[in-house]
Amino acid sequence: MRRTSIFSSEYEKKKRRKRRRIAIVVTLVLLIAAGGALYGSGKLNNVSLKNIFTFKKNDSDSKTSTIVKKEEAKKEEAKETKAENETKYIDVTLSSGTKVKAVYAEENGTKKFTLVEGLSDGSTFDINKSGSQVIINDASSQEIKIYNLNGEEKNITKANYVTKSGQSFSKDTIMKQYPGYIWGLNAKFLDDTHVVYISQLPWFGKADLDTYVWIMDLNSGVYQTVWAAKGKAVKIETLNDKGITVDIDGSKKTVTSDGNVF
Repeated sequence: MRRTSIFSSEYEKKKRRKRRRIAIVVTLVLLIAAGGALYGSGKLNNVSLKNIFTFKKNDSDSKTSTIVKKEEAKKEEAKETKAENETKYIDVTLSSGTKVKAVYAEENGTKKFTLVEGLSDGSTFDINKSGSQVIINDASSQEIKIYNLNGEEKNITKANYVTKSGQSFSKDTIMKQYPGYIWGLNAKFLDDTHVVYISQLPWFGKADLDTYVWIMDLNSGVYQTVWAAKGKAVKIETLNDKGITVDIDGSKKTVTSDGNVF
């Protein structure tokens, strides 16, 4: 057989392969010798040579598992963020049949109303200072209702007006008999226990009626006419540091929860 020349590329390849084989054999011998020494000294009582050779694989698996867990945590965090950013609301159906949404925000486990979506035809809403309750005043039926964050409803509409002589007039009867009559509109929180709104009560059945501010005590259920707060054009505006601002025929007044006007 023809011998390979020492100057040929084939000779160099064989030479490199031989070196690699020698290196592998030496490495194996050293590993086996080290393993035997450890085993003989009792340091490998519960560790097999297989564990030594699979250590790198296990370490790699551990790193992969850590990466997977981090990715899963990121996905879970993204889901939670998405859930927090989603609009949360309570469905409310008004007596007129209109469906609206009482929207609330939730932060650190605390819920607060922020607005009411879907109101039309002059219907209004108002939220108390703590954000725990919302008033919805349906303009078509002139019903005033309060909702809490559990979706519970409380109707605070004055259903009847009773005269000093004891004669009773119902809201529905008066509104049918006198189209355009103001029984209860523009309702707002004066504080957490008092609601203020406008009404033409106690008068009806005559032309050129005045509109009055009324206060309803949520604790006692008592309705009070604020006689000093009346006019042809009355609008309840915003809270101030002493009560609530009311525009009466272009003049700004403050009404307090006990019915004082200044």
